Amino acid sequence: LLQEIRERLGRHWQPDDVTIRAGTALRLDHLERVDWANAVALILPSADMETGRADPDTRTIKTLLTLASAARKSGARLPPIVAELRDSRQTPSAADAYPGPMEVVESDSVLARLMAQTIRNPALSHVYTELLTHSVGSELYVRLFPAFEGHSFGAIEAAFDGAVPIGLVNPGGPPLLNPPRDLLLAPDGMVVVLAETSTKADPTLPVGLPVVSSRQSREPVQRHIRLAIFGWSERVVSLIGELDRYESTTFEVDVVSIVPRGERQQLFERLDVVTKRVKVELVETDYGVPGRIAALNPAHWDHVVFVANDWLEREEDADARSLLGALLLR
Repeated sequence: LLQEIRERLGRHWQPDDVTIRAGTALRLDHLERVDWANAVALILPSADMETGRADPDTRTIKTLLTLASAARKSGARLPPIVAELRDSRQTPSAADAYPGPMEVVESDSVLARLMAQTIRNPALSHVYTELLTHSVGSELYVRLFPAFEGHSFGAIEAAFDGAVPIGLVNPGGPPLLNPPRDLLLAPDGMVVVLAETSTKADPTLPVGLPVVSSRQSREPVQRHIRLAIFGWSERVVSLIGELDRYESTTFEVDVVSIVPRGERQQLFERLDVVTKRVKVELVETDYGVPGRIAALNPAHWDHVVFVANDWLEREEDADARSLLGALLLR
């Protein structure tokens, strides 16, 4: 494991920054090895699916219960937690399990939204990659600007050079992204900006700027989309469920996989995904065999999505299969 981390981090690897401990988060004596109660934050990534073991979300919720029970018995503080769940229906259970500060990342839902939006807006994934990485491109900053207090968001927008204000955080209220341009920055309020490294602002803040409505030319929304999804995992079901939320668009989706139709249909039923605006056709074939994709008449698809197969044991095999399928499609 240490060798794998070293290889993944590359030039960022620092031996003294990473300490590895063996154990399970379901046992309190193992948790004590990492001094969990004094951590700045705890991160609970979802475990991989393994045959014969509890599903990853059940293990995550059990861990939250273990931590809450340990804190209650010892009087220890409850550190902030970032927990990954695959099934968004489990989020209320996670919130009930841990009374401390916690952010839940519903990974399958987030990825489904990203993929669905990228289908409608090609190259959007590159935007997210830049925004959500610290060392590449621009990042989000939340900063105090006392000189701007009492001024409208529209006036604040014009005060920045090399940064883009996208929201306000006023005391006692939630963060407001893309707020009304006449919204005022309260005392001790903060500005959310998008910038590469710094957030320089013009010290002479313009006041009373006219509110100009931005009009952008947009491409017409595609009302009916024909889509092919190659590969099979639970994320396919989440993606189709997300597509069904778009009221202005209908979809015809061919899901192409070697996994039997009946097995895939059972997963739709288990996850309670019933579509109204998406017509799904489960195609059973091995798209890795030359000629199989051509037989499906790929010219009639508007978009093609390759997903990593979760029925393969190794990530490398799943990636190789997706790459092979993409080459055969091309």
